Amino acid sequence: MPSKYHLFIFKLQHLLYGFLSSKTLREKYLLGICAGLCVLFVMIEFVYIPLFDNLRSLRALYEHTQREFMLSSDSFLNAKAIQLEQMQSLRSELQGIEDELSLIKRYFKEQEPPLNPFMLMPQLIEFAKGEHISLASFGAYPEFNALSIKGRGEFENILSLLSHIESYDFLSIDFLHLKPSDIAIMFEMLIVDHRFNPSTLVSP
Repeated sequence: MPSKYHLFIFKLQHLLYGFLSSKTLREKYLLGICAGLCVLFVMIEFVYIPLFDNLRSLRALYEHTQREFMLSSDSFLNAKAIQLEQMQSLRSELQGIEDELSLIKRYFKEQEPPLNPFMLMPQLIEFAKGEHISLASFGAYPEFNALSIKGRGEFENILSLLSHIESYDFLSIDFLHLKPSDIAIMFEMLIVDHRFNPSTLVSP
């Protein structure tokens, strides 16, 4: 049994055929042109124009997004450049602070008391015991801030003693004399405070 939809189509076709059968060929062409124009109008109004509007909106959105991206990229690069400048400035300030601290430390070191030969003797004796060095004699020269030492030991141990003496601020070896023997190496040295002996030593 045909449905209502098919009956409606059938009646519409019947009416259309009846309507066209009473028209001339010219009238049929005119009606066809009018129908085509109507279809074209509907396509333009309800299909093409909405699609064109959507395309224009999408293009505007794309251009806006591209501009925003370029602006954000420029802002990022500018922020990066500013950050690099700030880091360089901080490094320069840090270097300046380190230089000032170095000067302050040097100033305080220069305020240390001069070499006291009598106070240095027990420290060297204690160190020599650990290095198996035999210290034979000391000669203190307080007026020159100097101390002479005579002793004997192995070459490596004598080098350790020299390094230990040089580790003191402002202490230096003015002269060193080595004399090999059958048992060990005999040595004689003069320790001075080079702040008070500029004529014999060159400050490092």
